[in-house]
Amino acid sequence: MRYVVLFTTLISLASFTANINAFNFTILCMPGTSQLDEETLKLNQTMYDTGFTRSDKTLIYTSVAVGSLFAVLPISFLISKIGCRKVFFTCGLLSSVATCLIPFVAAENLTLFLALRFLQGVAFASGMPTAGSVTSSWSPILQHGLFISTLTVFPVVGCIIAMPISGVLCTSSLGWKAVYFILSAFSFIMFIIWAILYTDDPEEHPLVSKSELLLISSDKSSEDTNCDKLMEEESESIPYRKILLTPSIVGVCAGAIGDFLSIQLVHVFSPIYIKNILGYSVHETGFVSALPVILQFFVKIFSGLSSDVISCLSETAKLRLFNTIAMWLSGAFLLSLAFVDRGNAVQIFNQNI
Repeated sequence: MRYVVLFTTLISLASFTANINAFNFTILCMPGTSQLDEETLKLNQTMYDTGFTRSDKTLIYTSVAVGSLFAVLPISFLISKIGCRKVFFTCGLLSSVATCLIPFVAAENLTLFLALRFLQGVAFASGMPTAGSVTSSWSPILQHGLFISTLTVFPVVGCIIAMPISGVLCTSSLGWKAVYFILSAFSFIMFIIWAILYTDDPEEHPLVSKSELLLISSDKSSEDTNCDKLMEEESESIPYRKILLTPSIVGVCAGAIGDFLSIQLVHVFSPIYIKNILGYSVHETGFVSALPVILQFFVKIFSGLSSDVISCLSETAKLRLFNTIAMWLSGAFLLSLAFVDRGNAVQIFNQNI
């Protein structure tokens, strides 16, 4: 049953990213293109094919991040107090509703559009806390690497879902609005299924066998008891400032910033780059945009499995090894793009495919 929980949680998490990334693709085919001819674009360099100004686009992209930043601490607190099931399900419904409403306001009211994008970001903020909570509750100690690597790959899976669907629908008679309606319906259905199948405690789940429950809870009870004792013995307030300034925490934050910078660059701007720079059609762009993230998905899963199997290195050493490889390779590949001209970019991209 834990694998069913793992899969449904992953797809539910991925729907957050799919809902958000719908705009990253539909900006190629949203209304406004017919009103801007080539001469107008040359005279007004601040305009894009969609009719959004450069500052509009900045606000649209940023509003999601602001929503996530605003909500991550309250959501983490709520998960610890009332449980993951209620909080995550509520965030899922919020993301579904916000995504469904976007087609009605995107071309008419920028303020409402920004508000809905903000709500998508608020819902997205539950992603990482949920991944940690599900891993802690449902994963055996020996499978923590598999669970956390699988669940944290949800931004990649979201792109794999959103990009091909967007490419097909944008060029069909249904149009760009159908992208939002279908992704919204998909996420709503997934969260309903997840809420039915998930419980905060595996012991309360009717489909978890005694043998599986024993496997999940093995070596956990003693650790939880020790943590409770430490919390009871610790009477003074938590030193947040010292924690935040700890070199290990600073290093983790620096690595996370570098990781998400590279990921966001690919997820947000790859459709625009592939269509406008590499010259692919809108339909082709949907599938080509999904290729890099599909590779990323398999690398992520392989890394998680490797982490569980490798026994000659400590957990800290494995963390340093995998993150160093990821950061250096990501930086090297991004840097190399700066030295590739347009013609060679097409050749290299085609060869990689």
